[in-house]
Amino acid sequence: MPIEDNDAPRLAEIGRRITEVGQNLSDFRNEVRGNFNELVRKDTYAVEREAMRERINVMESRIANLEQRAKSMQNLVYGGLVSIVVAVIVMWLTRGGG
Repeated sequence: MPIEDNDAPRLAEIGRRITEVGQNLSDFRNEVRGNFNELVRKDTYAVEREAMRERINVMESRIANLEQRAKSMQNLVYGGLVSIVVAVIVMWLTRGGG
């Protein structure tokens, strides 16, 4: 079937519509890609936040452990000082100082 002169406007309109559909599909593809990338970023951020929470928990437990050790050392030092003071007083009393 040959193309006639009066078919040209119709073919031009079909061509414009095909171009418009192609552009709409391209826009949709770009939007889907953008949404997918955003979802991937959100998942990445969620994983990173969870890893940070785990690191924070480890650091908090280490800090608590160090605080407990420091308190034990402090108690040991105070206990040692008290022992020395008591020993000095006992020596002083037994040697006739008081």
